[in-house]
Amino acid sequence: KARTVRMNDQARRCFRKTQMCPKEATGGRKKGLRCKFAHDEKDLRRAPSLKKTVLCAQFLAGRCGSGSECGYAHGAEEL
Repeated sequence: KARTVRMNDQARRCFRKTQMCPKEATGGRKKGLRCKFAHDEKDLRRAPSLKKTVLCAQFLAGRCGSGSECGYAHGAEEL
């Protein structure tokens, strides 16, 4: 079951314009400048990396076999 996560304003701003607008392909722009999606390549921004921003549950349980390739932090110093 998918879990919904509510983002705060700062997180929302980080992801603004990191994907193309799904309405762009159909020609619809209902939100105009308020749209959170990019409408052309120059408007598109790189999404922030979320790698190593959360502790690895497998590592904490002593079972992570991914080592340095793991996308999760293996201790507070990696956060």
